[in-house]
Parts: sequence; structure tokens; C-alpha cells
Amino acid sequence: MRTASASCPGACGELFQGALAGTACLVSCPIDLRSVIKASASPEEGLILPPGMTKTEKASRTFLAGRTGSRGGYVLERPRRLPEGKGYASSTADILAALACL
Repeated sequence: MRTASASCPGACGELFQGALAGTACLVSCPIDLRSVIKASASPEEGLILPPGMTKTEKASRTFLAGRTGSRGGYVLERPRRLPEGKGYASSTADILAALACL
């Protein structure tokens, strides 16, 4: 079975948000806590995620719908998570780590 894992740091806010030389920029302040996602290929169609990861599920389904030649499904696990609802960008970190795996 094929597997992949990825991690993404949380953040504690933005240092800069705006335009720089005409390009939209957002510079955030990372923290030393990470979300870790592990993806395993499944022979069955579909996407299985832990409960409550609705934003990650939506982003993952959108990403997979745009891929051609993709067969089978995926099981996503979250062995390490950021504290939720504390302003650490936990959903963003989960989404980015999941997309990196897929």
C-alpha cells in the first residue's frame, strides 16, 4: 500500500499583509507546533478522514476532482494536530499537509 506523510507548522498571526511591488503578500509568523497528516492509498473509491475535518475534506475532494487518471481512494490520518480554536491556523495547516500528501 502506498503511503505519504507531510507536516505543516501552525502560525500565531500575520506580520505583513498587503501588496509589495504590485504583488499580494501575506507573511505569517510560524510557531514550533505542527499538524501531521498521513495518507494511505485505498483500492476502494472515496476519501476517509477523521471526524471534524470538514475544511480539509472539502479542499481534498476539490483537489482530487481536478486530477486526471486518479483511481481508488485515500485514507487520511492525523497523528499529530495543532490545538483547535486557539488562533494557531490549525485548519490551514491540516489542509496544506493533506494536499501535500495527495
